This record gives sequence, structure tokens and C-alpha cells, in this order.
Amino acid sequence: MRIDKVDVTFSRIDVNVGFSEPYRVTWSDGPYTLYDQRYCKVSLNLTLPGEVRRDTARAAEAIEGLLQPFRSQEEARRAKSWNGRKVEPYPKDWERTKAEHASWKASQVNGAVQAKIDQAIEEANRAVDRVSDSSDALASFAAGLRARRYDSSSSCEAMLNDSFYPSGSGRDVKDSRAYAEGQRAGHYLSLARELKRCFLPVPGG
Repeated sequence: MRIDKVDVTFSRIDVNVGFSEPYRVTWSDGPYTLYDQRYCKVSLNLTLPGEVRRDTARAAEAIEGLLQPFRSQEEARRAKSWNGRKVEPYPKDWERTKAEHASWKASQVNGAVQAKIDQAIEEANRAVDRVSDSSDALASFAAGLRARRYDSSSSCEAMLNDSFYPSGSGRDVKDSRAYAEGQRAGHYLSLARELKRCFLPVPGG
């Protein structure tokens, strides 16, 4: 364990410590069992009188009442108080499993992106099919298309969960339904275009 930081506040001394030895966590993703080694951090909040907080020697004594100091990690490991804990190692085939999982994960993402692109194109085509051939409808459709042709999203996750909602009625629009369908087509064509940047390279592919 190492002391990372000591903060003296209005009512206490906070001692932030980190464990030198990591711990292993395990979880599942699809058909894969995954592992990681992480480091634990703890904040010890010592409520102490003001005269102790303001006196460096007394504050150090209070901290050492909870934590036994050592000059090095090697010295700490030689101490009788060391609990001897060591992190569980990664499985022998971990590097191969990690590479296979990365490839599988990228394929899963790319499959979802392609499915959303296909859906967006289908929605845009349906919007076109629902508009009549009248001049008012075509003009209104074009106005709606222009209004939403540059729709964008901040993240791939948001685009994969995208839903369309028409907005406004348009200025001087004579066919509000065709205008909404134009917005729909513009939105989904923009979505299909933007989604292309969400494809991931497949490791080893």
C-alpha cells in the first residue's frame, strides 16, 4: 500500500492510499470470459482536533497509528504483518482469448451498424413511396428533405438507437404530410451516411 495524497480539511485529515498489488476482476461478454487486473484506492477520513491537524508531527503520528510506514515496497513485503496476497494471474491462453474477443466485438458492432444503415435506407425509400405525384406534394417533400438532410448525432451509440420525429410544419408548405415524409427521408439518408464512420476495423480480419 502507498500513500498517494494527504488532504487537511476544516474538520479532518483525508489520507488517500492505493494498494500496490492489483486484484483480478472477471466478467462475461457474449461467449467470452474476460479478465482485468485493477488497483484499489481507498480514502481514510480521520476526524481529528484542530490542534492535531495543525501540528505536522502529531498529524503524522495519528496517521501512523493506522498505517505502519515502510521505506520501500520490498521492506513492507518482508514484514511479518504482510498478508502475502498476490493477484490471480491471467489464464495461460489469455492473449489469444483477448484477440478473439476484440475481433468478435468489432464484428458485432459492424453487424449492428450495417443493420441500422439498411433500416435507414428502407425508411427513406418508404417515405418516398408514400408521397403522391402532385406538384404541391413534391414541393413540400423537397422542402422537408432540405430541412433534415444535414441531421447529425454526437455519437455512434446515439445513431444506433436513433428514432425519427418530424419537426415544424415548414414555411409556405402546402402539403404537411409530404413535408413530414421529406423530413423522414432526409433524416434517414443523413443517418445512413453518418453511420459509415461507425464501422470498426476487425483485428486479424
